[in-house]
Amino acid sequence: MKMVGLIGGTSWRSTIEYYKYINATINEVKGGKVNPPLTIYNLNQQEIHDLQQKNNWEKITEIYVSVGKKLIATNVKALAFCANTPHKVYEKVNAQLSVPFIHIADGIGVEAKKEVILNSGL
Repeated sequence: MKMVGLIGGTSWRSTIEYYKYINATINEVKGGKVNPPLTIYNLNQQEIHDLQQKNNWEKITEIYVSVGKKLIATNVKALAFCANTPHKVYEKVNAQLSVPFIHIADGIGVEAKKEVILNSGL
């Protein structure tokens, strides 16, 4: 398995949920004692919140890019945000980083398609 960098702290509660879900899913697929290699960078939620209040998404983007580069330096092969709000700057952050960025909308899209297929009788 490849190392994934998780950018958390925008809400520590959602960071826990992402961490728990990723581990539980890997346990389900690979076996109950298999843990995925993850590195979590926990941001200061208050700093991000203050910047959001000032509508300073450029500074928020800079912070996420900086953190992404720090995680890449630890040899992660993909990145993910552990909250919904950071996806507002996803495109700008992703454009400045050299590893794939897992976007929540991709997973939601897959699940939504499954749901449509299941409920439509196709």
